[in-house]
Amino acid sequence: MTEKNDKIEYDHFNWKLVELFLSVTENFFKHLETSKGMKIHPNDTTDWMNMLYVEPGDLYLTFEDKWKNYIINDERISHYYYVK
Repeated sequence: MTEKNDKIEYDHFNWKLVELFLSVTENFFKHLETSKGMKIHPNDTTDWMNMLYVEPGDLYLTFEDKWKNYIINDERISHYYYVK
């Protein structure tokens, strides 16, 4: 965002900063579209939006299998998952 107009300048935004969020979003909606009976649950929004805070170099831990699988099964972002 810029200080003078509080709008995101998409041309200058570093999309790599939100690569976990973008990749999980892609995986989630592909799965939603192709899985019969899959539904979005009320807590999904909170879990999903939390990933916006994860930047390269950070690790992410979730105990919910759905989100864990979207991360560890995608080689682009599997390095973000925190393993004890």
